[in-house]
Amino acid sequence: MYAQKNVTHMFVCADAALSIAEAPTTARHLGKKLVGRLACEAGALSAGNEFQLLYRDVNGTLQTSPALEWSNLLSKAKTTHSAATNQKVVIGYNGTSGSIAVSNSDEYLINVGYRDQLAQFGNKTFYKYAQYASTTSATQYLIANGLHTTFVANTKKDNLFYMEKLNSGTSLATSGGALTVTNGSTIITTVESAGAAADAGKYNADAATIVAGDILRIGHATTKTNGVYKVVSITGGGTDDAIIVIDQPYVGPSGSVAAANAGVIPIASEGDYGLRIVANDAAKTIVPGLFFYSPIRFDVGLSDAFGSTITTVEAVAFEGAGTFNLVRQVEYELLGNRREAYRIAEYPLAPPALGATSGETYTLYNLRFKDNSTETITGTADSFIEVMVASAGGTLTAALDTLFGF
Repeated sequence: MYAQKNVTHMFVCADAALSIAEAPTTARHLGKKLVGRLACEAGALSAGNEFQLLYRDVNGTLQTSPALEWSNLLSKAKTTHSAATNQKVVIGYNGTSGSIAVSNSDEYLINVGYRDQLAQFGNKTFYKYAQYASTTSATQYLIANGLHTTFVANTKKDNLFYMEKLNSGTSLATSGGALTVTNGSTIITTVESAGAAADAGKYNADAATIVAGDILRIGHATTKTNGVYKVVSITGGGTDDAIIVIDQPYVGPSGSVAAANAGVIPIASEGDYGLRIVANDAAKTIVPGLFFYSPIRFDVGLSDAFGSTITTVEAVAFEGAGTFNLVRQVEYELLGNRREAYRIAEYPLAPPALGATSGETYTLYNLRFKDNSTETITGTADSFIEVMVASAGGTLTAALDTLFGF
């Protein structure tokens, strides 16, 4: 039985003009038809208009909203796209200040507690960790890299988090050719800037050549919030091509990095260290109805060895607005408002075809109407109808702004 007093209908639309045919004929297209009219039209709604929204879903089926009266509109809202953000926490140097406290012959332990996305685990807390036992001659680098090594090993299976080092030292831009980096690899290759320049692996306007022990900053030549990697070895420096081995797997996207977007901190200029822990939401499996979409949120605990080391929350987790993952999850949850028996099956249930499309971002429109068409002995029974429209681009967004009066 249905006993809902508030029913929401959602239409996830491609970026196309509103249909002016009798009904939309293309999948994920939308139209507005005034009650009693033969064809859809794109004009603005006004007081006294009774209308329906017509939508051709991805299966080719025409879906319609209930007949709505514009005069019964209670509220309307428009939400533009905002990107989701991953949680980031920095231990020690954070790009501005801080360091990792050095304690000889001590036990450094980082606990990362997070909640799993599956309800079947009772929303319990799971843990990842990094551990390092310092020697009698500990340094910030040895501590940071030791923790980094165990964290990579502990998170390698599910890849839900990654770590990178920060350093306060001042870097100088590389001056050879572009660097080729590969996510998950410790090998970086670089070439000379031009034919016969023989400056692969050089920096500071070719005044110096990278050597083992130098620190490579990738993403920006000098910005101290970019991750760093210590050079373990280099072959071919000062020739037409060079191979650089770094101390930890590269965590950025694979591709080419311009020489101006990489810098070198000479070993003599090595500064304070920090460790950035990042929730890797892109690694999660997200399937509507099976794996819930929710950014990873985590807490960080440190052992006593860290002493006065500061911890900085660099970014908080945010689901975003109008993102593909969020829209398809809401779309899935709102199926059934037209009496589809979409969740009656044996587990695991194959997800239905949805309008949300990977690679798209959406502007969301939410309209809430009062419906008092149901008559009872004592009068009428009020209920409410909500309509959500997700627009994938500027053409439809402009048309909906006019239609709904934004």
